[in-house]
Amino acid sequence: MSVNDRQLEIVQRVKELNEEQKALGSTIEENKKIKTELDNQILKKRKEESDKTKNLKSLIESEDLLDIKVDIKRVIRDIEDRKQVIQFLFPGTEDVVLIAPHSMPLICGMTNNGKSTLTAAIAAPLVSSGQKVLIMCNEEASSDARARVSCIRTKISYGSYKNNKLSPDQYLAVVKDIKAMEENLIVLGNEDDINSYRTTNVDGVVLTLNQAKNKFDLIIIDYIQNVTVDDIGTDAPHKANNRLAFALDVIKNTASCPIIVFAQCKSIAESKKQTTEEKYASSHPAYRWVGGTEIIRKATDIIELVSDFKNSRSLLYVHKRRFQDADFSPLLMLGFDKQKQTYVPYNKEFELEVENRKLLSAVFTEKEEKE
Repeated sequence: MSVNDRQLEIVQRVKELNEEQKALGSTIEENKKIKTELDNQILKKRKEESDKTKNLKSLIESEDLLDIKVDIKRVIRDIEDRKQVIQFLFPGTEDVVLIAPHSMPLICGMTNNGKSTLTAAIAAPLVSSGQKVLIMCNEEASSDARARVSCIRTKISYGSYKNNKLSPDQYLAVVKDIKAMEENLIVLGNEDDINSYRTTNVDGVVLTLNQAKNKFDLIIIDYIQNVTVDDIGTDAPHKANNRLAFALDVIKNTASCPIIVFAQCKSIAESKKQTTEEKYASSHPAYRWVGGTEIIRKATDIIELVSDFKNSRSLLYVHKRRFQDADFSPLLMLGFDKQKQTYVPYNKEFELEVENRKLLSAVFTEKEEKE
């Protein structure tokens, strides 16, 4: 390489370095602007919270406790709420699980224990009776959530639907049903920016609920631990969970329908000293919680879902109930129809069917071993 070529190469490299420095400087300036905007948002939000606190303090200081009158409208509202209980799954379950307007039941369970299946099973009978249900689904695709409900309504196995084992006519039946119930079942997923904001951002969830709270017969959030951000961002998801719990507590009081919140919690370690029923009945999910715990305090009802795969059933433990009574049973058993992948009433007939299935399975296993 000649001296001139070497000089030209150096000049070119200097130009490239200058361009890179300019680009870096531009990026730094842009980041500074973004940081300034974020800092301003944080300061604005803190000021709003501070002003609200000051206003509340002022009201408390100026109010005489002896002047506070009973909120008779609230008393009457609670009485009327008991008369407007929505159907939970199928008739008879209201003896254990009562879900009424101004309630915020919390249904929790460990991963893969059937929360999404239960969501669909709760929604299906309401949609079939002409009621309107909103599912805010941030865990699975909205199309899957709709298909789960339609599979229940058309009596088609959702497992076969997902595993591509249906006939063309069966797939068509599910698609037609999804279309038929579109006005009664609204599902918000997280497949795009706007619905992701609605289902995973605290402010988005609150905005959506305030728009929906008097338009539906039931609202379901599946699930709260996936709501992990807010408008100013957060480095601690449990804080976003807790902030949403406070907001939900306010919204439920002005909503005309119940708001069911699904959540995750850890399972109980195996113990030979107690049966499954005894272990879960004596252990509150608060001790096994994942994420922000404020929702546990704000929930009007706390129900834990535990799957018993061996016996084809699921157990619902009611740890807290808004409308408590002395004769209340804390446990509801649901049968699980493996063929149709949905919940059914757990009765003597179903129990006998499960036992017969076990016997047949044992016979076939023994036969295979001998061969």
